Amino acid sequence: MKTKKLLPVVLLLGVLLAMTLFAVTASAEGNVAKIGETEYATFADAITASTDGNTITILANGTYTLSSFSKELTIKAADGVVATIDVASAVGLPNSKVVFENLTFDYYPNQNYVGLQHTDTMTYNNCVINGQIFLYGNTETFNNCTFNQDSADYYNVWTYGAKQVEFNNCKFNCVGKSVLVYNEGGNGSAIEVADCEFVASAPKEGKAAIEIDSSLLAGGKAFSISTTGETTATGFATGSNSGSTLWNDKRGTSAEVTVNGEKVLSLPSTATSLSLTQFVNAVIAGNGTYDGEGVTVEWSPVSGCRKENCDCGLATAVTETPMRVNSNLAQYQLFSSLAKLNISNVNFKFTPADFTIDANSGWRGSYTAENVRSAELHLYNTDDVMFTNCTFDAVVLTPWKISNDVNEDRTVKVTECTFENIYNAYAIKDIQASNIVIQNNTFVECGGGIMLSNATAGTVSVSNNTFTNVDAASSAAEGKAGTRGLIQIASNYTVADTSDFSVTGNTSTGGASMFRLVGATVEQIEYSGNTIDGTVSTGNSAVTLAVQ
Repeated sequence: MKTKKLLPVVLLLGVLLAMTLFAVTASAEGNVAKIGETEYATFADAITASTDGNTITILANGTYTLSSFSKELTIKAADGVVATIDVASAVGLPNSKVVFENLTFDYYPNQNYVGLQHTDTMTYNNCVINGQIFLYGNTETFNNCTFNQDSADYYNVWTYGAKQVEFNNCKFNCVGKSVLVYNEGGNGSAIEVADCEFVASAPKEGKAAIEIDSSLLAGGKAFSISTTGETTATGFATGSNSGSTLWNDKRGTSAEVTVNGEKVLSLPSTATSLSLTQFVNAVIAGNGTYDGEGVTVEWSPVSGCRKENCDCGLATAVTETPMRVNSNLAQYQLFSSLAKLNISNVNFKFTPADFTIDANSGWRGSYTAENVRSAELHLYNTDDVMFTNCTFDAVVLTPWKISNDVNEDRTVKVTECTFENIYNAYAIKDIQASNIVIQNNTFVECGGGIMLSNATAGTVSVSNNTFTNVDAASSAAEGKAGTRGLIQIASNYTVADTSDFSVTGNTSTGGASMFRLVGATVEQIEYSGNTIDGTVSTGNSAVTLAVQ
C-alpha cells in the first residue's frame, strides 16, 4: 500500500518544482520586465515607464518588439531567459543611447533598410543577430556577438548610415558574403574589426567576407576599414578586385583598408599628375567612372615585349608600352573588362619618345619620337563612352567597336573637351556607335576632326564645336592637308532616312571642308548655323543635306 502512494507524492513534488522554476523566470505575478524592483506586465509598459539611465531586465522567455523612443537605456535578458527582439520593420530611436545584453534580434525576412534608425550610440553585448541588419547610429559596437544569415542573397550587416562601427570577438555565419560597407551620398565611416571569425557555408563568386562599395559617397568622403588580431575568413571566394577572401573593394575608389597594421588599399593619390598606369587602375577600381578633378595623366612610350615567351631581350611590357603602332599612333588598348566609361576633368598629355616593341602577329619594331608623335586611347569597353571637360594633348580618343550588335545600342558622348597637337590623325577616331553627341568641344592643330565608322546612325549631334587649323598644312603630313575634313563618315557607317543626324552651330577656320565620305551611305543630314571657311564636302565626296 505504501508503494502505491509514492507515485502521487512524486508527481506533486514535480509540479511544485516546475512552479518554482516558472516563478524565477516570469515572476510570481506573471510580469515580463522590470526596472529596479518594479515589474511590468508588458515590455512596452517598461519602455514607456523608463527614464534615462534605467536598466530594463526582461524576465520571461518570449518574442518582443521595440517601439520608438528617445532615451538612454540598458535592455537585457535576465539570467537563463531567452528573449528575442523582432525587428520586422525599421524602428526610429532618435538620439537614443542603448546597451543591449544577452538578447537575440530577428531581422528575417531580410528587408532592405531595416534597422534601428536615427540613433546615437548602440552597443550590443553577447547578442545574436539573425538576418540582415542595417546600421544607422553615430557609433555601433558589437562585443562577443554572433551573426547568422541563411541566404546567399543577403549580408549579415550593412554598415550603411553608421559613422563608426566596431566588431569585437564576433562570429559571422553566412552564405558567401557577410558585411557590406556602403552608403549613397553619405559622409563615409570607420569600420574596425578585431578578433572576428567570418565563416561562409558556401562561396559566392567574387565576394569576400567584407565587401566595400564607395562609388556613391559624397565628394571627398571615404571609408576606412581596419582588421586586427585573429580575424579570419573561411569558405569565401576571392574578392573580384582585391584578390583577398577577407575584404574586397568591389566598386569605387574612396576607401582604404588596413590589415593588422599593413595598408593593403590606399585612397587615390591627391597628386596633380598620374602615370597612365595609375589612371587605368583608378578607372578600373571605379568600375569605369572617374572624376580626375583636374589631374594630368602624362606619359611617354616605354619599350617592352608582349609575347608570352619573349626572347628579344626587352623587358616585359607595362601599361605605358604601346600595344602596337598603327597609322603612326602609339596605340593603347584599354578597359576591355569594363562596360560603361564615364571620365571627366582629366588632362591627357603624351610626350613622344623613341621606343621598341615586340609582340605577336607581326606588331613589332623600333620607332622614333619624330615618327610617332601622338598616342591613341583605343577603348575596348563594351557599352557607352562619356568624356566631359577633358583635354587631349597629342592624344587621340578612339571609342572602338566590340561587335556590330553592341554598336547599334551604344552611346558615345564627348562634351566640353579640348583636342590639340594631334599630328596627321583624327582627334576622335573610329566612333563606332549609333548614338553620338560631340558638343562644345575645341579642336586645335589636329590632322582631322571626327571620324565615324561601322554602325547605323540613330541620333547623332555634332554641335557648337570650334575647329582651328584642322586638316591644315600645319597639322597634316605632306600631301594630306585638305583630305580628311572636319567630319569623316567612313566605311560601313550608314545615315539612313530614319536617322536623326544633325550638324549645327559649328565654327571652323583654317580652310577645312566639313564632310568627307569614304564608302558611307548618307541619305540626309540636318546642316544649319555652321560657319566654316572651307567647302561643305571634300572633292572626293558629296553629302545630301537638309539645310534649315
